[in-house]
Amino acid sequence: MSDFEEFVDYLGDATKQLFDDIGDAWNELKEDLRETVTVRYLRPGATAYCRADGKKYYGILTGTQIISLNAEKEPEYMELADFLNQHGAEKLKVAGKNRIAVGSHEVDYAARMAVEEERFPSTKTFVLKCLGVADASSVDDALEKKFGSFEWLTYDLQEESGEDESEEHQESSAE
Repeated sequence: MSDFEEFVDYLGDATKQLFDDIGDAWNELKEDLRETVTVRYLRPGATAYCRADGKKYYGILTGTQIISLNAEKEPEYMELADFLNQHGAEKLKVAGKNRIAVGSHEVDYAARMAVEEERFPSTKTFVLKCLGVADASSVDDALEKKFGSFEWLTYDLQEESGEDESEEHQESSAE
């Protein structure tokens, strides 16, 4: 009987270890998937940021450009690659839902009106003003109050340029 009890204990421990390993693998897979999901469609008025030197630098998307603060703390239009280069960052994160950037024309309009008219102490302050949400303590809080649930998704700049090149290639081959 003791051999049987030892076998049952061993089987119970092995099963517990198996489920722990499966749980760990599942969590790793979810994290890997979260990192590879990208924003597919940009929307004017969407909020984006890049991270460099432990800081986040925010901006408001206006289609294929972004409005963010320059060195003089004034909002200005920039290409997305220039925004990343200015801050020495590699990735652009965009607030999105279902691979579509969340934004509105109201936010886009507020950002455009701020260009060359105002100065801001930080990109966070600029974005919070454009979002126009009262009592928001952070950009994440303001976005959630304005658009509901969202997640920060990576936007792949190479994917954008690759699509343009393939469209040009298709047009030239059609001629």
